[in-house]
Amino acid sequence: METVTADKLAEGMILARDVYVSEFDNYPLVTRNVALTDAVIHNIVTHGIQTVYIKDKQEMEADRAREAAERREAEQAAAGQAGASAFLDILAKSRPVLSPKQQERALDSLEDFYSMPSMTEAEVRAAAPQAFRQIEKVVSGLMDSLLIYKGTLVNINNLKSHDEFTYHHSLSVSVLSIAIAQQMGLDKESLRLLGMCSMMHDVGKMTIPPHILHKLTPLSDEEFQIMKGHALAGYNYLRQNQIGDEEMWRVILFHHEKMDGSGYPTGISEAQIPLLSRIISVADVYDALTSDRPQRKPMSPSEAVEYIMGGAGSAFDYDVVTAFVKKMDLYPVGSQVELSNHERAVVLDNANSMRPIVRLISSGQSLDLFQDRNCRNMVIDRVLYDAVAELA
Repeated sequence: METVTADKLAEGMILARDVYVSEFDNYPLVTRNVALTDAVIHNIVTHGIQTVYIKDKQEMEADRAREAAERREAEQAAAGQAGASAFLDILAKSRPVLSPKQQERALDSLEDFYSMPSMTEAEVRAAAPQAFRQIEKVVSGLMDSLLIYKGTLVNINNLKSHDEFTYHHSLSVSVLSIAIAQQMGLDKESLRLLGMCSMMHDVGKMTIPPHILHKLTPLSDEEFQIMKGHALAGYNYLRQNQIGDEEMWRVILFHHEKMDGSGYPTGISEAQIPLLSRIISVADVYDALTSDRPQRKPMSPSEAVEYIMGGAGSAFDYDVVTAFVKKMDLYPVGSQVELSNHERAVVLDNANSMRPIVRLISSGQSLDLFQDRNCRNMVIDRVLYDAVAELA
């Protein structure tokens, strides 16, 4: 800081202290840190002020450094807020549908329900009402969760398990089915019925001999014919025990029918197939293709979607497939994936759901699997770790 007489003041100088007309004034004529202009200088001179304190070069450099630091802190804070907001958006768009506790309750309810075919008729009559009510509660919870987060995409990676495949599969199919129907604008009662049907769609598999149901190698033609009987077996089991109603039984009976009439058990086609059966068909095939089974490796999510898209209009209902593709969150932002070149990467941006932008873990390099020409032959083989699901 230096003292400068009024006649030596110049534009651009910075006041180091407040300027008072007299020592008795309560309010300054000019406050410190003000940059002098001709008007300010004229005001000082006309009030008879002889000298003022001006910041020297060192103080001005310190001020500039402090201001730069404050700007950086403000920018970092803003970036942090934006990052937090973006991360919350990621969680909102990619959040898992069920919490671990909800998932555990759902799987317990499914296990209870799917164990009934091994009971005697008397035991089934006693157990069925409670088991059915538990399934209804699970479906109600799914609907609530999916309706609350209506604009979100659906990520089922954290629902998958190699163990107890039928239970996890039924839960995943129910989540996907309700999400597809929601995307299509179906009413609440249809969503409830669909949720119930998709939860119970594979109950007929409990009548299939275990050596076929759990076979570790591909089924023979004869074994496959027996396996195909599970749709009719499920219909008969539910009907005989009066679990549900005729509409529910028919949806479950026809969930393996195809639009071109090549499905089973009856070979009906197009509008003859109940809409809810057509929805379950897409969800069922997607989850089966992307699940790890003893006799085969799972497809990647994008491969399974491409398979289903390829069957739109022949195997699958075109409108159902369209809604399915719009609703799926194949590679959630933050998830770790393995590429076809065996590199591991983290998903940064999934605006293009089938070919997202990823960052290689080994080098930190970012790759746009859709835009980068060098990535045209590169695909995501599998999801290794779903960070978003874990954080949620």
